Amino acid sequence: WFVVRNIVQILGTIGGPSVVGLLEPLIQHGEPRVRQEVMTALRNVDLHHGRALLLRLLDSGDTRMFCSVLAQLAQERDHETAQMLLGYMLHSDFEKRSAEERRAIYSALGTAGGDEELPELEAELHKGNWFSRHQEVHRQAVARIIARIATPAARVVLERGVQSRRQPVRKACEDALGGMVGRE
Repeated sequence: WFVVRNIVQILGTIGGPSVVGLLEPLIQHGEPRVRQEVMTALRNVDLHHGRALLLRLLDSGDTRMFCSVLAQLAQERDHETAQMLLGYMLHSDFEKRSAEERRAIYSALGTAGGDEELPELEAELHKGNWFSRHQEVHRQAVARIIARIATPAARVVLERGVQSRRQPVRKACEDALGGMVGRE
């Protein structure tokens, strides 16, 4: 495995789209350290060329790999990535994920998301009922995602939330507005 890992390191140093085909069979390698090195090597490949391999690495079942791949996929605003992340967040099994995976999804969505995702995020912000106390951590995270998107439309969503009759929604939006910074 270590010989293969060393070869992957060399390919990562070379970088560029020409190494993607050579890395592809290695994402199924039995050794997790080789798969981790493939993910690292893909950092030197344009995201548009390495995206398919990164998406396949998400299914590895390894929390560390999942979080690393999400961070790599969400380096810039990308509607396709944001929609995939929304799918993870809105899935009924989201609460069963580890805390690290949930944080990675929230963080990546704040980076990759844009105005196109705001309607779904706003609906998620207002979701819940009086008896769902565990929902408050999620609501705070969703409000922070909207604040990280930091467009004028995101600010409008948070300002609407501040006007909500529901105190948890108001509090989440007030906190998020307080930490909102402009995104360039």
